[in-house]
Order: sequence, then structure tokens, then C-alpha cells
Amino acid sequence: MKTFHVKEAASSNLQNKINTSLVFNYLREHGPLYRAQIAKGLKLSAPAVSRAVLNLVYESYVVENIDSSGDAGKRGVRFSVNSDRGFVLGIDLLKEPICVAVSDFSCQLIRKYDCFKMKETTDVEGALTAHLERIIRAQRRPNDLKAISIGAPAVIDSTGAVSSAVLYEGLEGKNLKIPLERSFNVPVYVENDANLSALAEHQFGAGRGFQSIIFFQVSDGVSAGIIIDHALYRGQHGAAGEIGFTVLNEEHLLERHGRKGPLENSVSIEAIRARAIDMMKDQPSSPLLELAGGQAENITAEFVCLCALNGDPVCSKIIQDVTVRLGIAIANAALLMDPQRIVLGGAVCRLPGVERLFEAPILDIMKRLLPFSSPDFTISSLHDDAVVIGASYMAVESLLVGAYPYRITA
Repeated sequence: MKTFHVKEAASSNLQNKINTSLVFNYLREHGPLYRAQIAKGLKLSAPAVSRAVLNLVYESYVVENIDSSGDAGKRGVRFSVNSDRGFVLGIDLLKEPICVAVSDFSCQLIRKYDCFKMKETTDVEGALTAHLERIIRAQRRPNDLKAISIGAPAVIDSTGAVSSAVLYEGLEGKNLKIPLERSFNVPVYVENDANLSALAEHQFGAGRGFQSIIFFQVSDGVSAGIIIDHALYRGQHGAAGEIGFTVLNEEHLLERHGRKGPLENSVSIEAIRARAIDMMKDQPSSPLLELAGGQAENITAEFVCLCALNGDPVCSKIIQDVTVRLGIAIANAALLMDPQRIVLGGAVCRLPGVERLFEAPILDIMKRLLPFSSPDFTISSLHDDAVVIGASYMAVESLLVGAYPYRITA
């Protein structure tokens, strides 16, 4: 049973606000729709829907779409969210180079821009501000910027500050929210990148329609985003999902892992590359070394996967070890949460043969380890765009939740 807390009796004015909020969020999920479709879907009366729609059109949150239907050319009016009410910027700090996406109010990506590389600057704030200024000026209506949302490979506290940054020490302790809000005079939101990817997959991708999901991000680091009852779960310190520090065996209790955890050191993209380079010392005639032009330092995780797909035993063993460890970590997460779906994303999705080399073996491990029916497991459908789509969604959602907080979820 769900419990609702109310601060006032549902007067006619409050009821109208609730209805307007329900209609708006229903249109965001299912529009464009006719009044009758909205009323049927929400089980509201026709007059209540009409009042709500009029309010939303007046506030420019919703627009009318006039079409013709039927043999008599009868004109009907459908309503949809006004995607042109403004634009937001979604930023992915994990990408090399950093990616900035311009999105409309329906979270539709309009354009993406490649900026600078994090590892090549000591002034992240200054470089980001300069690039954003140029991007904003390039838009059709620069003054229509409504918000900026940033996905960072870091633990973010309740103020938007970075409390821990494994991959980029230069981010630690920084709060990009404050200087960017000062520079652009719009709300700025900062969130962990895996959390934003989880939001994106839940709203628009492989997690859509599921009440609870876990998004596993495997890139240079390893982390997870958790959705419970359609809401992002951040934990007490904003550190929920830092699974890169998962301890895999007793030996890890005695090791010093520095800024990366045991799981990250075993299954990340860089871990695959490092393991392959190390094994090439004893494999001078390996197809992998040949693919890398005879230079071990040129080996990439992509090359390892290509050789594994071609049956090379050394590369096959590397990928097998990675999938076993990753599969155990994912199975443990499933035991803890029992989610409806688990989505694998991050740079691992760009590797050749990811379905054959990663998805199938991990699903097999889950089925063997779990004492109950395995949750759905799949590869991300948003791929490289997951973070910026999630960032755009968070920006729009944060702007709208104050005005229209009520919605009905399945």
C-alpha cells in the first residue's frame, strides 16, 4: 500500500492544479492526444481535462495540433508538449572529448558538440564556460536557454559538489554548479554520469516500462545507476552504485587499490587493454600483436575483442575472465535488488561482438547463480548518448517538477 502525505485539503483550486499536473505529465509520456484520449487514460471528466489543457496552453507548456480526419474532413485538435519552449544543455564529462548536447523540452537531441579533453586542461571551469558560450551563441534563439545539466564520473553530494572523483582528481572538491550559474544565469544540475544513464535508459531506452532497473556502466571505470519504483536511488552520500570497489576475493582485502577498486582493475576497458599488453610479453607471434602493428602499446580493447571473435585462445581467455568477474558482480547486484531489468552500458557497448562476447556469457552466469528467475538483461539501446540524454532529461524534469509535480506511474 502506498502512503500519500498532504498538507491541505483538496480544494477546487488544488484539485485543478493536480489535474493540470496529471494531464501535462500524461502528455509528456503519451502525447499528442485528443481531449477524449486524455480523459479516458487518466479517468478524468471532460470538463476537468478541458480546464487543465486551457491552463497549459495559456502557459505555453502545451500546443495545439490541428489535423483533419474522417471522410467529411472533420477537424480535430490534439495536444502535445511544447518542445520549442526553450532548450537545455546536457554535458558528458566522461567522453573524450567532452560532449555537449542541445536538447528541446521533449528531450529530443538537436545537436551534439565535441569540446576539449579533460586530461588536457587544469582549468575545467574556464574551458567549459568558454565552450558553452560559443555553443549557446550558435543557437537559433540563444536567450531561450533554460538549464544546464552535467554528468560527471564522480560522486556528487547534495550541493552539486564533487566529493570523490576516481578518474579525474582535478574534479575533486569542485562545484561546477556555482560558477556556471553565475556565468549563464540559469539553473545548473550536476549528477553522477551512471545515474544519468540509468535515468535515460529508464525513460527512453532499454529500461523503459520497467519499475526497477540497474544500469551497469563499464568504461575506463565501472559504476552503476539504480532506479527503484521509477525513481533514481542515490544513497545517503550520493554514492550508491559505486560498484567498481566491489571486493571479488579474499586477496583483495590485502591489496592497496589506490583510486580504483578491485572490480574496475579487473573488468574496465583499460583493464582489458592492460591485461592484453602484459600477456603479449610471452606471445611474440600473437595475432593481437600483429593487429597492433607489432607494438604492444598500440593494443586496444577493440583489438582484443576482434581476436577473441576469431578464436584466438589468449584473447578469448582475457574476455572470458572479464565476463566471469563482471557476471558475478551483476549477479550479486541482482541478488541484492531483484530488479526487473539490468542494462549493460558504457564504452563496453562499442566493443566488437559485445552481444556474443559479453551479453550471452553474463546472462548464462546469472541464470546459473541466481536461485530465482533471472531479471531481463540487455545491452544499452542509447549507447554513447545515454549520459547527455539523461542530463537533458534531468534538466527538463527539474524545471517542471515544481510546477507540475503530480503524475500517475504504472
